[in-house]
Amino acid sequence: METEGTTGMDAPGSEPTGIPPAAADPIRLFDSEGRRQPDREASSIRNFDFRNPVFLPEAELRQVRLRHDDLARYVSARLSIYLRKDFAVRHGGLETMSFGGFTETIPDPSLLMLFKVEPLFGVGILEIDPRLALHIADRMLGGRSQSLESTGYLTEIETNLVEDVVTIVLEEWSRQWRSEREMKPVLIGRETNGRFLQTSPTNAVVLVSDLQAKMGECEGRIRISVPYYTLEPLIKEMQVSRQRESSGLALENKAEWRSSYNQIPVELVAEWEASVLSVEEVLRLKVGDVIELPRGIIGRTRLRMGDFVRFVGEAGIENGAVAVRIREATEGGKI
Repeated sequence: METEGTTGMDAPGSEPTGIPPAAADPIRLFDSEGRRQPDREASSIRNFDFRNPVFLPEAELRQVRLRHDDLARYVSARLSIYLRKDFAVRHGGLETMSFGGFTETIPDPSLLMLFKVEPLFGVGILEIDPRLALHIADRMLGGRSQSLESTGYLTEIETNLVEDVVTIVLEEWSRQWRSEREMKPVLIGRETNGRFLQTSPTNAVVLVSDLQAKMGECEGRIRISVPYYTLEPLIKEMQVSRQRESSGLALENKAEWRSSYNQIPVELVAEWEASVLSVEEVLRLKVGDVIELPRGIIGRTRLRMGDFVRFVGEAGIENGAVAVRIREATEGGKI
């Protein structure tokens, strides 16, 4: 894709045009075989980042986003009780990227917790801001966690204390998928530098959830990175469940016949297709006129319920009363 036109700078000695380049310059488009396509305005072109693919359909992506919104609320409530201090968490958003791209965004140093979620395959990563982790550890040791300066590295004791909080976050993350599968998170390691992570192939797609946390005067973020091949079984079960609900095939939603329906009165009309008349002929009809009926029409009597013809039968006399013997059901009458 190539842009033609001015560069936004006027040539020496020329008068300013006063037209923004974005509004004046069309975009030259070419198809996959190199054929020129009609020019379009820049406003009609949308960018697509092939390095950041979207692997979830819109419906599933919306459900995953809602679950992480719930995750932020539950984590906020549990950690506020656990730390006995207001701990606010807000979901900053979801992002899909390659594993290599994710590791490049990790600051150095950082506190990285490696975890597995049984019985799923793959290793996830929870990244927590070292300054936020230091305030959490100080609070768990009885401090007020105010105005602490962090060097980026935590001691062994501080890291072990933060692991308890990380376990709570991962438990709440697993609970958001309990409708698909019961899972148990397990911490399997820790790291301080993203360049040393080798838990997934570099080009593997990962889903990264950004949680913005605030405790007192300290603000930091917690990011949870999970490979797509780990989430794939859960996504498939989510899709099956959504399709079952939308199609109405769930057994619990199956309609059942109730005995009270048996007493509902239904009007049944027996009718014939006598003949076809023009409007002029209908207007000339008067009392005493005779309309000739087709031969065999008695055997083609229609039984109508509401707006639908359900059965076809033969009209006759039964025990001194006019009756209709049902011979067949119409297509609309089949249940």
